[in-house]
Amino acid sequence: MKPKTRILSIIALAGASLASGQNLIYHYDFDANDGTGTTVNDVSGFGAPAHGTTYSGTPLFNGETDRFGSAIPSPNGGFYADFSGTNDQDRTRLMVEDTSKFDNQIAGGLGTGAFTVTMMLRDLAVVGAGNSQDGLFWGERFSGGDGNRVGLHQAAPGATTDVSALPMEVRVNGTTASLGNVDLTNSAVGDSNGWLFMALTYSVADDTARLYVAKELSGGVWVDLTEVGSATIAATSIDSLTRGLVYGGSYQRNNPKARYDDFRVYDGVLDASALAAIPEPSTYAALFGLLAIGFVAWRRRRRA
Repeated sequence: MKPKTRILSIIALAGASLASGQNLIYHYDFDANDGTGTTVNDVSGFGAPAHGTTYSGTPLFNGETDRFGSAIPSPNGGFYADFSGTNDQDRTRLMVEDTSKFDNQIAGGLGTGAFTVTMMLRDLAVVGAGNSQDGLFWGERFSGGDGNRVGLHQAAPGATTDVSALPMEVRVNGTTASLGNVDLTNSAVGDSNGWLFMALTYSVADDTARLYVAKELSGGVWVDLTEVGSATIAATSIDSLTRGLVYGGSYQRNNPKARYDDFRVYDGVLDASALAAIPEPSTYAALFGLLAIGFVAWRRRRRA
């Protein structure tokens, strides 16, 4: 292979690794609102606003500056959703009512049959015994049996409040499967000053759900992304939602108290290399910088 072809091939491969052929269809980073307003803006380009509510219907982000937290540095350097208050485990949630992107691009016979959901958390705490599952992500509809069609939640409500070994389940089309006990603390190598990055993937192509976790050290350095659990749920397609995508508690499930940030949904499965680029994009920026320098150096040698 000629040098120019080799360099261009490397750049193409790096670009493919970044994009992975998947589309970002929802993205909420809490920064576009500048800590104010009654909704949370979608920065994916789709433009589906999200609304904060509790189970009783009390609106959140309705001029409540404390809900747009900023006291603790966020991974993006801006705001986050602060659901760490006294009663914030009572189905406090960020709800995206427009599910058309999910329903058209992921669900049904014409959809991709695959998705990736990512989020960042900090200071997560589950409620005590006697409560329903603490949920982190739900896809809801009212028809077709159980309203929660997809989700990521605590497996055994009330069994433990230890988030360093929390039993977790994934849900697809209303069917649940265990992901095992997962460490959801934001402490990494004795450093409790960072955030937790979490990613859930699922595809009907192999009927497999995978859960990944990475942890941030002080100074914005992330510990390597790790697959911490997997499960098998057989399906030929993914159910449509129609009611909403929910970040936090659902209409029938509680949520962990936590600080939440950077909620994303993709219409396919991102591999480990693409997932690692979400909490630490500087790695990929450096890669392209090195490739560009190498290409310039090669051009100069050829002209000499």
